[in-house]
Amino acid sequence: ANRLLAVKRERNRVRGGRRVPPSSTKACIARGNAFLYRRAAQMVQQGGTVCWVGGIDGYRLDLLNDIWLLKAGRRSEIRDRFVAGFKDFDALQGYASSQDARDLKAWIRVIEGHARWQTIPEEIALVRSRSVAQPDGGTLILATAHKSKGLEFGSVELADDFPEAELANPVTYSRDTHPVFWGKQGFRGGVLLPVEEINLRYVA
Repeated sequence: ANRLLAVKRERNRVRGGRRVPPSSTKACIARGNAFLYRRAAQMVQQGGTVCWVGGIDGYRLDLLNDIWLLKAGRRSEIRDRFVAGFKDFDALQGYASSQDARDLKAWIRVIEGHARWQTIPEEIALVRSRSVAQPDGGTLILATAHKSKGLEFGSVELADDFPEAELANPVTYSRDTHPVFWGKQGFRGGVLLPVEEINLRYVA
């Protein structure tokens, strides 16, 4: 947290002030829903339960099911009008790639990377059946970084689905347009990340 604050030139540092032991709650915080679904499936298959911050319906498992239906060639059963607008799974993949649609690509990877993609509907049903409403009743609490804001858990696992930083290059970021990247010896370089992504990491 303090490293992120330093990037934003914040002088005040975060310091712990806890005077009682932390709770026993365990949480997984991710950038997107697809990672949380995979984590939930892993947990429930091991016999655990999961609690979704804000409720399971906010994590778009219905979208995963519709994308699965497209993959399975059962287009007439799709409820999401956007997904139903594609003639097949390949067309959806092409769109997601060309538009760099992060969330859509993540759901597609869930299906493409699944050992037995045909069983995904049964897996979704299992995840739903092993989901609980109260955080203290779940083996693992799941939340996106947005939904985790202001909450507190005994321990937190951060997902690896946050976007990678971009390395600045001297062609795009010339001495004239971006002098901050340049020094007496030439191009110093820099790591670029949108400020909203820095803020989201800080929240998490």
